[in-house]
Amino acid sequence: MRRIGMAIRIKPECIEDYISLHKNPTNELFVALEKSNIRNNTVFHVEDILFNYFEYHGTDFDADWIKYTESKIVSKMFAKMRGFFLPVGENFPKTGWTIMNEVFRKD
Repeated sequence: MRRIGMAIRIKPECIEDYISLHKNPTNELFVALEKSNIRNNTVFHVEDILFNYFEYHGTDFDADWIKYTESKIVSKMFAKMRGFFLPVGENFPKTGWTIMNEVFRKD
């Protein structure tokens, strides 16, 4: 299992819409996460930063991430969120979210 933290900046005027889109997730979203080997997924928000934490239980993160982001439900959500985000790091817009380096953990 691999723990992953990701961050992305969101335009302040888009925060409420982002939260609204995630308020009542469908089972289809949960299925897309499961099929992509993503567990214990949580998104946090502070000011103009979104922080995504999850545990990855697969063997090919890049392939599973593509599977997740190209799933029907996530593609629909991304289309609704087009223009919400600001670049963070050199991965944008390839992945949008920038993977963070783990600095400390106590299990």
